[in-house]
Amino acid sequence: MENNYVVEIDLSLLEGINEVELKGVLMSISDKWLKFGIPTNELLASEAIEGCSYILNGINMVNIHLE
Repeated sequence: MENNYVVEIDLSLLEGINEVELKGVLMSISDKWLKFGIPTNELLASEAIEGCSYILNGINMVNIHLE
């Protein structure tokens, strides 16, 4: 896609971080996330996802791989 950058993030969660803190970080990026894997090992946010009403200005999609 023209005039777009791809940023991939591998996220190693710090020991002691809880789900509430992680959700706070994710919600600061976008209000709608898709989760993949059991247990969840990938998160996807996109302005094109149904129900997404907020994503950081200038960002079209975020894909986070959890380790």
